[in-house]
Amino acid sequence: MATGKKKSERIIQLPPATVVLSIPTPERPYLVERLLTGHEVALEYKARQPELDAQFARARKVLKKWAPKLRKMPEYNDVPITGLSVRYRSKFGHPVSPLQMVIAINVGRKYSQSEMDRLGIKDQQLPSVMDGVPVKILEGSFELLSPQSAVLAASTSTKPNNPLGFGDALVGGAPIARPGHADDFGTLGVVQSVVGGTWEGLTANHVVTGNAVVEQVGPVAAGVSTTRPIGNVIRAKNSNHSHNGVTETLDCASLQLVQPFAGIPPSVFPPAGDGWIREVNAPNGALAGVPLFYSTRRVRQSDSAFKLWKFGAAMGQVIYGRVLDTDVPEFQIGSQRYRNNFTVENFSDSNNDFLLPGDSGSLLVAEALVNGNRAIVAIGILFARISNGLRVGLACNVSHVLDAITPTIPGERLIDLWDLPLED
Repeated sequence: MATGKKKSERIIQLPPATVVLSIPTPERPYLVERLLTGHEVALEYKARQPELDAQFARARKVLKKWAPKLRKMPEYNDVPITGLSVRYRSKFGHPVSPLQMVIAINVGRKYSQSEMDRLGIKDQQLPSVMDGVPVKILEGSFELLSPQSAVLAASTSTKPNNPLGFGDALVGGAPIARPGHADDFGTLGVVQSVVGGTWEGLTANHVVTGNAVVEQVGPVAAGVSTTRPIGNVIRAKNSNHSHNGVTETLDCASLQLVQPFAGIPPSVFPPAGDGWIREVNAPNGALAGVPLFYSTRRVRQSDSAFKLWKFGAAMGQVIYGRVLDTDVPEFQIGSQRYRNNFTVENFSDSNNDFLLPGDSGSLLVAEALVNGNRAIVAIGILFARISNGLRVGLACNVSHVLDAITPTIPGERLIDLWDLPLED
């Protein structure tokens, strides 16, 4: 897709990750720029928070005004436009300092002019600026995150990485699937001790959709994944849900975890009184013994300062991330349009994947301080990714999830206020 002519600019290469522009433009107003690590983004954001929050609010207002116009463009369906959001301006996949808020337009593919001529695609160029707010064109379409539903890596040979044995404590991070679909697994995001001494779990709806029974996928034996029933779907949501004046499209489900029938290896549950995630706060995890809370507010741009943790069944390890875009106005997966979810990117400075098909349902938790004590706070459930930008995942806000499917989480674990850890 052509995106409009740019003014010529001369770039002088300086020490690593720093460039000097001889000609400032509205899209790139700063003469000296530097690529930032995730931690540097957090530090600069904290130093400039009022200014950047004002930029964010203005960009959101402009995007809301322009979105109907964009939907009428031929590119919206022909190329297509797959997502609209507000984010930090970036280069080579990294935010650029000085931080600047821009409107991002995801397109399924960027075409050269010669390709557009050959394919007969109308050259109606997307704007480079909307009412004074710079526009960033990004290549990337979106896909759900179970192996069979993913556009990429859809394969019946896909297996969980290092799944829990049936004799291990059942905790978040375990691979789960519909009965008879072990190769189309997702992730049990968390195992939560609830009122009455029972256990519940959270995951993505498309992992368990259409079934009442949920199975745990265990180690592979003779080339076949072993499975056992571990619970039932209590409530599921895969549609728009309004809460506190915001409508969000949810892909989430709550599970009642119960013992299987006699003759099947019984579930071993972790200690009562908390929620547990593998290699995070579960026994022997990096944050072992640190209590888990659940956010009753939506993710904000200021939450980009927090380090996030996730354990997905496909990755089979803890991966760290940071909030990238909040309240993404819309993005498209197949024929379904999603609204007001948020995106997360890999925290590392490499181009490693953040999540793979099979990680759907992973719980995103922020390392934080609650009432001055070390804690982790659940902020989202991952359910999709950008198919050709594997560093980026999409998540539902836990605040909306809790309102839509009402798991029986103890009231003292529901919070709307937390602070950065002192070491950050």
